[in-house]
Amino acid sequence: MHKANPTKSCEVPPPMRTVTSQCAAYGEVSNEDSENYARFWQTFTSHHTLIPPEYKYLSPDQLKGLPFWGKMDYYGGGGYVIPLMDKVRDKLVKIRDDGWVDRHTRCIFIEFGIYNAQVNLFSAATLLAEFMPGGGIVPYYHIDPVRLLYYHTTIGFFILLCEISFFLFTIYFTIREGREMVRQGRSYFGSYWNNAEFAVLLFSYVGIFMFFYRLYLVTQILEIFTRTEGSGYVKLQEAVLTDTCLLYCLSFLVFISTLKFLKLLRFNKRMNILSATLQKCAEELRSYGVCLMIVFCSFVIVFWLLLGAYMWEFSTFILSFESCISMMLKKFKYQMMESVSPIFLPIVFFTFSLATSIILINILLTIIIQCFEEVKHKVTQQTGEFEIVKYIINRLKVATGVLPPPPKPTCIVSKGSTRDYPKHQLLDQTLFHKITDPKKSKKGLSALLKEDPLKDFNASLNKLIFVANNLYSSNKSSRKTSVQTVKVKKTVRFKLK
Repeated sequence: MHKANPTKSCEVPPPMRTVTSQCAAYGEVSNEDSENYARFWQTFTSHHTLIPPEYKYLSPDQLKGLPFWGKMDYYGGGGYVIPLMDKVRDKLVKIRDDGWVDRHTRCIFIEFGIYNAQVNLFSAATLLAEFMPGGGIVPYYHIDPVRLLYYHTTIGFFILLCEISFFLFTIYFTIREGREMVRQGRSYFGSYWNNAEFAVLLFSYVGIFMFFYRLYLVTQILEIFTRTEGSGYVKLQEAVLTDTCLLYCLSFLVFISTLKFLKLLRFNKRMNILSATLQKCAEELRSYGVCLMIVFCSFVIVFWLLLGAYMWEFSTFILSFESCISMMLKKFKYQMMESVSPIFLPIVFFTFSLATSIILINILLTIIIQCFEEVKHKVTQQTGEFEIVKYIINRLKVATGVLPPPPKPTCIVSKGSTRDYPKHQLLDQTLFHKITDPKKSKKGLSALLKEDPLKDFNASLNKLIFVANNLYSSNKSSRKTSVQTVKVKKTVRFKLK
């Protein structure tokens, strides 16, 4: 049970002190009463007075309690406790006669934990009755089922192997990313994929810590079950919270790991265009997003002030923000909103719909579409990485026999001799160029072939094609001699030691 401190939670205004000297307000965490009392909530007059158990305040550490968020207020993990393990009726009659629940009471918790052996599930049940300062009770309940035992099932050994593998992979990736951080320094965090790897490691270690802490809590719970033969009170809230945090860590871990698959899609032309579009419009969207949020928050504040005292959906700024997003999605209670302010509210609602759904969103789409069209028409901004997919497909076709294997490459070692080399070391392609005077081209072609291609293979190849094309164009225009066909092979010269 939680009580509001009579001296902290509320103060009577000076003009009304002649009418009443007492008032009541919401407890809040900072205004909760944490004093020890005698029976009937009387203050102590002597240090020798015994403190009844139900009037002694227990701290969150003593109760192993956690803060709780109800419908009306926030509550701390401590409070005044009455065990209801036996003689429940007599205890309830006693606290009723003593006035244990008075006008300063803000909430009463009923907590219990259960275990269902048929489905192997623990459940932490919390029943809450919140007392309003002006009278009335708001009921609320919260039930958290959780599975804390895994290894005794048929797939328990497989789960254990997966957990060990996850731990080993985490260590491996930690070493690998540590080396990259040392090698790149501060520039390591300038890449999105490096940040994704770092986030994966961060959530992995947090998840490992939560896993071992949950294992420790499960061991304590099983000890209490064994000692009391299932009849003792076990507080499962901490274990439920730890399991929930572990689930959140694993969810973010799977989410970020799944996003890493987008790195493989960079070979796709459409994904490449999408990535370039987002990079191009990022700066404009950043500046426009500030204007969009200012306008949107202005409408949120207007609806909060107009409807906050009449509708639960607009009672706080956060709820009003969520309700405005729902109105953008065409989900709202217009009749109830209109009944609050029949004249002014329709004008505000129409302005909000016009400004957000029609003007602001269309401007946002226009910025994205404009950048998309610019990127689409600039072929030079698109990388050729997507050609690797075509290369992989061709290699698979050759391996399966759909396409014939490419010709075996050769390498010129000395004049008049050839030597075979593995395919992964050479690139063998044949180009046909029409040259009218082979004698003039002999010097230029032989000079290019004598160069060391391993030093700059692409540059040598481009020079070779450039010379052949120039000779072809010049000789074609002159038309002095007959046209001959010369076969030029792109080969690689190796220096033998």
